[in-house]
Amino acid sequence: MALRPEVDGGRDVPLDVRAGRVRAAVDRLVEAGAIVLKIKGEPNAELYAAAMQDPEGNEFDVV
Repeated sequence: MALRPEVDGGRDVPLDVRAGRVRAAVDRLVEAGAIVLKIKGEPNAELYAAAMQDPEGNEFDVV
C-alpha cells in the first residue's frame, strides 16, 4: 500500500473540510485496528491531526 503524506489536502483547503477528511481517515484506520492516541485540533494554528497507533504498536500521525 502506498503511503500518502497527507489526507487533508493541505492548507489551501478550509480547516473544517480538512478536519472532516482527517476524521474520515481516522474512522477507517480504527476499523482496521488502529487506536487514537490524541486529537490535535488547533484552530488558531489551522491544524487538525490525529496521533495514532497501529496494532503492532507503531505510532503515526494522520494530517
